[in-house]
Amino acid sequence: MKNEIYASTGTFIGMANGFDHNIIKEKAKEIDCSGFELLILTAWHDDLDDIIRQIASFGIDFPVIHFAKGIGILFAENTADAVLQARRDFSQNVEAAKRIGAKKAVLHLWGGPNSDLFVDYSVKYLPEFYRECEDAGIELLIENIPAKYHGPVCNWLLARKNYHDVKFIYDTRFGEFHAEHDRIFSPAFWRDVKHIHVSSFLGNTERWGLLRPILHPGEGRVDIDSLLARMPRYDGTVTLESPVLAADGSIDTQKLNRSLELLRRKFAEKEEKDAVLSGNL
Repeated sequence: MKNEIYASTGTFIGMANGFDHNIIKEKAKEIDCSGFELLILTAWHDDLDDIIRQIASFGIDFPVIHFAKGIGILFAENTADAVLQARRDFSQNVEAAKRIGAKKAVLHLWGGPNSDLFVDYSVKYLPEFYRECEDAGIELLIENIPAKYHGPVCNWLLARKNYHDVKFIYDTRFGEFHAEHDRIFSPAFWRDVKHIHVSSFLGNTERWGLLRPILHPGEGRVDIDSLLARMPRYDGTVTLESPVLAADGSIDTQKLNRSLELLRRKFAEKEEKDAVLSGNL
């Protein structure tokens, strides 16, 4: 099964171009990918319903949606008002996913200054969240984002304890940051990994504040060849998250396409090697 390679809209929409969602329509035709992962931006919050209505009219394929990162930050505040707002925002993001036709949704379950300090409480909402997504025909995936107190894999275990059928999305940059690649590649977790984010960075393991700048595959600490050689067979989807938006607002679509082509080639090579090892070739 050929891996589908997507591009995150966060690679080319940001502060430098005013978070303008219309640029997605302008640039999509220049980007060589199987579809896009729509990143819901904090800057869209007050006008999200209208912005999503416009995006849905673009005629672009969005197989994956990345829910607003602020949901996890609100949960990490662990106050009654913050949690209520997080639940409201989650439901609004589910509606956005339905409008654009997304089949997978990425969720940050913790984040911000408190990180995963109160994740014990956050995971209790997973059964509710999964029911809501299942009713909408969306597969909810919990990301291994950096965690200060327990580590992403420990939080995944806690999530599974609270919802046995939880699914995950594996981010290569965060896996490198916490040195958790091999734990994620274990059978205990890998069967539940349904999506991958690819990017890199220059910082050191668990050196907070050094996760940026976000680099492209083949740059920085993340050795894509080594990772794919160690990674078990994977038939799921992949999103490139490495940005190409310059400070002056220009977008380097050529660099984005080079990285997308690199991922297509690397995952195709892996698929062929896995098929040989399994005796299917």
